[in-house]
Formats: sequence, C-alpha cells, structure tokens
Amino acid sequence: MTVAIVAVISPAAGKVDRVQELLSAHAEYVKQNESGTLKYHLHKQIGSKTPDLVMIEEYTDKSAIGVHGAAPKFKEMGRTLKKEGLLAKPMDVKILEAVGGFASKL
Repeated sequence: MTVAIVAVISPAAGKVDRVQELLSAHAEYVKQNESGTLKYHLHKQIGSKTPDLVMIEEYTDKSAIGVHGAAPKFKEMGRTLKKEGLLAKPMDVKILEAVGGFASKL
C-alpha cells in the first residue's frame, strides 16, 4: 500500500520565490533519482500575501520515505532553508494513509 505525505511549508515574508525555486529544483532531483517516490507535487496557496507552499507526496512504502529523508540532496536543501532564513516556522508534515474517496477519474 502506498503512503502519502502532505508537507505545509510557510516561507518567511519576501522569501516565497526562493523557497519555491529550491523545492522545484529538488522535485526534479527526486523525479530523476528516487524510484520509490511516485508523486512529489508542489502547490502554492491562493489569495495570500505570503502564501504557504504545499508539497503533496506519495511513496511506494514507508522505506521509500526513509530513502527520501536520508538523501544528501534533501539534507542539503534543509540546511539551505535554515541558513538563508527562508521559513517563517517549521514545516508541518503529515504522513497519511488513504481511507476513502478517489485519486483520479482518468
């Protein structure tokens, strides 16, 4: 059974573009290098002066989440976010399992 993660990222004022740039670049790395990551999709909140960014992730299993979290590029991105003071508060990360509804009508 796949495992999903929703991560809410709250950029500091004036830092949304930089955070979006880092996360988008990291998403490309994940796409090319993490076979257990099925989805790593970045979204931006509508209608806010300093919008939250939301990463919607899906993994083949819990071990794939471990691979993702242990990746040197992931750790490097975390250090950059901290060093540059890019976040208003820590990320809010939820690990989820599907319990109803549908993922796609395709």
